[in-house]
Amino acid sequence: MPPSLTVEEKLVPGPNSSLNPQTKVILIVEDEAIIALAEKRILEKAGYTVHTACNGERAVELTESLERIDLILMDIDLGHEPDGTETAERILTRYEIPIMFLSSHTEADIVERTEGITSYGYIVKHSGDTVLLASIRMAFRLYEARRSIKEHMGMQDLILRVSKCLAATSDLQTILQIASDNLAKLSGLNSGAIYTLDNAVLTLRATTPPFTEPPPEKFLRARIQDHPHINNALQRREAVYIPDTGSEAFTEEEQAIAEGRQLKSILYVPLLSQGRSIGVFITGATSRKTSIKKTTILLCETLANIAALATANALNQSNSTE
Repeated sequence: MPPSLTVEEKLVPGPNSSLNPQTKVILIVEDEAIIALAEKRILEKAGYTVHTACNGERAVELTESLERIDLILMDIDLGHEPDGTETAERILTRYEIPIMFLSSHTEADIVERTEGITSYGYIVKHSGDTVLLASIRMAFRLYEARRSIKEHMGMQDLILRVSKCLAATSDLQTILQIASDNLAKLSGLNSGAIYTLDNAVLTLRATTPPFTEPPPEKFLRARIQDHPHINNALQRREAVYIPDTGSEAFTEEEQAIAEGRQLKSILYVPLLSQGRSIGVFITGATSRKTSIKKTTILLCETLANIAALATANALNQSNSTE
């Protein structure tokens, strides 16, 4: 039996990929009501959704109760304990949210203390609207850059662990199911299937999630000529992405697959081994149209090639024992 593969996924609140203020929620933690109101008006005028907390305890409560918070503007001196730095430390033990400190203090020791907690910025109060808004935009960009790096490293780690699992077995069905499950996970989509190609005929080998009942014949086997998008991916030897199946020109056979699996977006990834196409991985989004980053597609291609090599080895071993 190959080693079991589990992928830990930690979901944490944080900004989405857009820098559009209309999509962002900011929490102001400020004990002086007049200052909090002034900051709230500035941010709302810029298009942000704003919540306020007058002390550290209330700030912690809001991080737990609000559906989302994309950034926190934290006053250091909140009048009583916990102060802003202590509150930030408590929040960051549970949530991954960029926190910017605001203070009238400019002493070096205070600034250095905040840098040890978070590095998204330190703003001196009354610096002006322009400085405040520019600092917030910079914090969002920094968060996005860090999240992108973390996501990329996580995907590389997934590829490494899947490679080890594939190398631990020569059972063809196990290999294909591991590949299908983890390619779908890597792409971020929720439906996947692997077809092998032999003499211009595609044969279904694995699905994610599995069919609850036997699928129709058109799902099990298909002629490559009836699926030009798959053929295009195989001929070009690179992934083909369809972000919106509703606006794509499909053949009758392709449309039947898309509708049968309720696919709103589709990614076709060729399985390449020793310079030839031996199959294709198909993954799609079933709930809504979904965009995929180019880096994610490249990583899917990498994992697909690893899976293709393991598949080819399993096929060779199977043929040699027959």
